[in-house]
Amino acid sequence: QKCDNLLQTFVSIGIHELKRAGRRSSFKSKYILQMVEKFAASDVRGELALEFYRLASNCLEDDGYDDFDLIRRLREGKFGLHSERPLLWLWRYSARRKKILAIGTMALGDRSTHDIDWNTLYCDSSKPLVVDVGSGMGASILNLSVLGCNDAKQRDCSDDSRYQISVDWPNCNYLGGDLNPAFVNFGNGIVSRDRRRIGRVSFVHRSAEELMANVLSYPGPISLIMIHFPSPYKLASSRGKGNSQLPSEGAVGFMVTTKLLQNISDLLCNNKSCCGIQGGLFIFQTKCEDVAVNIKQLCESLESLECVQCKKYIIDIERIYEHKARVRPKRVDDWLDANPSAERAEGEVWSSVPLLPLKGRPETEIQCEHDNSVVHRCMFRCNNDSS
Repeated sequence: QKCDNLLQTFVSIGIHELKRAGRRSSFKSKYILQMVEKFAASDVRGELALEFYRLASNCLEDDGYDDFDLIRRLREGKFGLHSERPLLWLWRYSARRKKILAIGTMALGDRSTHDIDWNTLYCDSSKPLVVDVGSGMGASILNLSVLGCNDAKQRDCSDDSRYQISVDWPNCNYLGGDLNPAFVNFGNGIVSRDRRRIGRVSFVHRSAEELMANVLSYPGPISLIMIHFPSPYKLASSRGKGNSQLPSEGAVGFMVTTKLLQNISDLLCNNKSCCGIQGGLFIFQTKCEDVAVNIKQLCESLESLECVQCKKYIIDIERIYEHKARVRPKRVDDWLDANPSAERAEGEVWSSVPLLPLKGRPETEIQCEHDNSVVHRCMFRCNNDSS
């Protein structure tokens, strides 16, 4: 309550400043945009927020700002945490944080060794669970959890047969896990100010393997497990070049391990049927084609998981690179130079469209779209034919 009151006070100050200086020639559009981005990234809502956004739209219009769609959304109260600008702001903020790649139990403290008390975390722990592994700032499940799928006019419900995902978002619980405690606190802070999310959404400070080990004890069905854009490993052919914060190929530090995938397989295959899908789905997406192919091959090697065929799929990945970026990423060149016969991320199991509702995509996916970067997406489910 104190946090919400403080944020509302900040919004009141913002309104005062826009009324005082918003139409001055020295008060540039970029200053107004910075204000609306940060308030929306904090998920500030209510009448004061709507007044602030309407006032900001008028100031931008008077200043000759030419993004008419943004001005309309601000004016109509359709701007918020789900919008592109605040999500890009969150991505820029998180990208500047030092990556936490590999830690021990001591770094996590006592929390890493504790099981999760599901009845304390959720009002109803029998509901289907959506899990975001390495959730970052948490934007994806924060937004998915408040999708209004019961509204007949809502076009962002995920029972769209194009994606073969059928999730009753308003009636699910949501769990995010991340190694960065600041990101965990950010997500829980937003939850604590929103009655729609309290008792349904939670973020915990866990490594990926620890999170999945905890989820094995969840009493309800597993609807969806997601891994979005994990920090990739360095290619063996990079010879010390590139981002020094990334782990070496095959080294300890890359989030997605065989043990993690085995736990995901156990969850999908051993849980009760959810939403018409036996055991739910596992979604993986990344900007790195070699990482995508590697994860697909690891999942298939378990034999208990199988790829889900997409109705809209990538036919020729080289044409996608040409269309999106005009040039193939250097990482792909290095990978193919070292592995000329490598499997490519193309065919019926590689989705050419977003897998999640538009208002539920993670901040990194929005950044990829903004930068015209290619995203490699695939889905997995329990292979009921496996022995």
